[in-house]
Amino acid sequence: MHDDDLIDLTPELRKEALDIVAKYDHGPLFTPPSERGTVQVPGIAGGGNWAGAAIDPETGMFYVGTYRLPFLVSVRKPRSDESSYDFIGEFNYLRGPRGLPLLKPPFGSMVAIDMNSGEHRWRIPVGRAELFPAIRQFGVNERLGFPARSWALITKTVMIVVQSGYFGAPRLPPGGTRRIADLNNFDPHVWVYDKASGEMLAEIAVPANASARRSPIWPVAGNTSCFRSVAVPWSRN
Repeated sequence: MHDDDLIDLTPELRKEALDIVAKYDHGPLFTPPSERGTVQVPGIAGGGNWAGAAIDPETGMFYVGTYRLPFLVSVRKPRSDESSYDFIGEFNYLRGPRGLPLLKPPFGSMVAIDMNSGEHRWRIPVGRAELFPAIRQFGVNERLGFPARSWALITKTVMIVVQSGYFGAPRLPPGGTRRIADLNNFDPHVWVYDKASGEMLAEIAVPANASARRSPIWPVAGNTSCFRSVAVPWSRN
């Protein structure tokens, strides 16, 4: 991570972001963890390994969701009851100024990669940054995206995207033996884009409890087809 990567929506936000990272080590990719703490980008949770991606076999285009969340990775001497190693590692999400992400927008995005050449054709913001109170206070109207997992579905002409929500407190349902955590939406919408250009074609509101947890699907039976997105409570032991 470099200083040019930091949020700069206003001069004040940039200065506050610089003050945050000045407390820690940071540098190019593979800068090692330290006792002081190293700012790691990509972060622990910012890749496409959970939500996966979508591929268009006809064009060779690959569509993957990303979000920019740096983590602070550090090492320290363990307590006697923790480990016999000389050092152990820890990591924590590194929040930016005023509750915003530390890095520049788009905070959450979809990227189209040409697998024939490796070229990144486009990157578009996904989600609405005005969910952050500070963004509303600054009166920023442009689309900056929201840092949540995004799932994509590719059809002949469009890309359909949904975003994940957040877990509530685990609870034991009546008569149940296994605790569950309800998945709540940050931004209950379905977005439709032109898959070639990334242009938004539609933004469709969905019920507040229709949180995405898996990639959307488009099942076809005979001459009938319909859009489906999985939305279920998530169980935890």
